[in-house]
Amino acid sequence: MIMCFRAVLGVLMLCSFAAHGVEQGEITVEQIAPNVFLHSSTQSTTNFGRVSSNGLIVVRENNAVIIDTPWSLEDSAALIAWVKEAGYQLAGVLATHSHEDRTGGFALVNSLSIPTYASLKTNLLLREDGRAAAQHEFSESSFWWLNGTVEVFYAGAGHTLDNHVVWLPEERILFGGCLIRSLASSGLGFVGQADLDEWPSTVQKLVERYSPISIVIPGHGAVGSAELLDRTLELLQYASKENH
Repeated sequence: MIMCFRAVLGVLMLCSFAAHGVEQGEITVEQIAPNVFLHSSTQSTTNFGRVSSNGLIVVRENNAVIIDTPWSLEDSAALIAWVKEAGYQLAGVLATHSHEDRTGGFALVNSLSIPTYASLKTNLLLREDGRAAAQHEFSESSFWWLNGTVEVFYAGAGHTLDNHVVWLPEERILFGGCLIRSLASSGLGFVGQADLDEWPSTVQKLVERYSPISIVIPGHGAVGSAELLDRTLELLQYASKENH
């Protein structure tokens, strides 16, 4: 059964199964597999209106790690509060690329002396923008975390030059982040820093490396199956035709 929680700043925890968007200052946390939770938050954007953003909480024994922070410091604080109220020790926070929907909470997390992680590429981009960078960085394409139970993998450029994915081999869950689009997506979203030429081959590498995949989580939108990889490739084909 999928368990759904709403974590509100102030450490209030409520249960809600309604499929409604949350207000700013709130996050939703939904269990999608044993020891794996999806966290989602929303933000108003100039070009796309109000957008939800996904991240993960992965639990190993009593330790929890967060994959991608919410956009805001407020929502990031609420997420950290949820982890602590759930009885887990927060062992670290990792960002899959440098955009604010992945790293918006880094300044807060760093101030709380919670370890933060990102690739060398991501940290370089964060520093260039004058934003809080991760305390720990890695340069290898495959970074294994939590005693080899979580893989952070760089397959190539796509949505950004630094977009990484996270693979949970025990659960066969792929967190694609913004490299992967949801089934309901009609376009590629923000492509201001994308590599549209390399993006298709990057997604294809994931298909070849991780199949079979049980669950795929996009950076924005509903969780799905490996069909999300196919949908992303379709959208890239449409974009390629439009550009030629």
